[in-house]
Amino acid sequence: MKRMIFISLTAALFSVVFPIVLGILTPAERPKEEPSPVEITPEISVVYTSPEAQGTEDGEVEVVVFIDGKAQKTDMHSYLVGVLAAEMPASFELEALKAQAVAARTFAVYKMKNGGSERYQNADVCTDITCCQAYCDENEMREKWGAEFESMLGRIESAVKGTDGDCSVYEGEPIFAAFHSSSCGKTETCAAVWGGEIPYLISVDSPENGDSVPNYTSRVSVSYDEFLKTVKERYPEAESGAEWVRDTVNDESGRLKSAVLCGVEVSGTEIRGMFSLRSAAMEISCDEYGVNFVTTGYGHGVGMSQYGANTLAERGFVYSDIIAWYYPGTELMSIKDLT
Repeated sequence: MKRMIFISLTAALFSVVFPIVLGILTPAERPKEEPSPVEITPEISVVYTSPEAQGTEDGEVEVVVFIDGKAQKTDMHSYLVGVLAAEMPASFELEALKAQAVAARTFAVYKMKNGGSERYQNADVCTDITCCQAYCDENEMREKWGAEFESMLGRIESAVKGTDGDCSVYEGEPIFAAFHSSSCGKTETCAAVWGGEIPYLISVDSPENGDSVPNYTSRVSVSYDEFLKTVKERYPEAESGAEWVRDTVNDESGRLKSAVLCGVEVSGTEIRGMFSLRSAAMEISCDEYGVNFVTTGYGHGVGMSQYGANTLAERGFVYSDIIAWYYPGTELMSIKDLT
């Protein structure tokens, strides 16, 4: 396996001015106060260029990434290698890794066409997961994979190159390719999490289960004092004498839509954020000690489930089938027709 070559250069940075619509994480997972966009220096350097990028469609697309406190230019192929290394276990089935490559590429192109990073002006993407996608550099990959560095990197490179240039589009435009770790049997609708309907981000079946997903079910317990304190921090009108939890309502995906906590109606997404829960797919109970949350799956639940994609790949689905499964109504288009 050829290793990544680190080089540097200086170039003029162009300006991107269109507003972005959404971020990968739910509003509950974002900081309470969004920091203002950060001005970055017009001087940029190449983060790395992979020899595997040569002769590919991805290799011809430049991406400006804000990483390690500065803007760094690379090609799409090399950027995606870093994203996949951070976002999905490299041991997953190759077709699942390919599906992740398509989702990550599509998300990057979506950002590029819709104003770039929300946090860092004039950068296409950043490595802040509340804004864009996670990212690993070579040193982080070596630390993560140790003696398996070469083989794991080879799998990631194969997934990116095996989907070279493929983007998921809806009506000719790159989709907001949201993804998450695992679902509770069904994915969630965009409307339930972010409040706006998107035709390709609807609830679909997702086949992963407790046999294939680590910590698929988790439990969090809080005392009644801590429960009331947490609710009142968000809702000062919460009543200490009111019933702790009542009127729980689930949506069609099986996730909590809303519940009344201490007399205040709160959405399932908000409850997940308030108590740092792994998922909004939860059951809430009370006992003599406090309030208990039992959650299933991990993440906001919108778009592609990574463990679900891996399960589909184990069943013989190829990456294009997986993308079509989780983003219904979409089709694949070459990146060169979108950038």
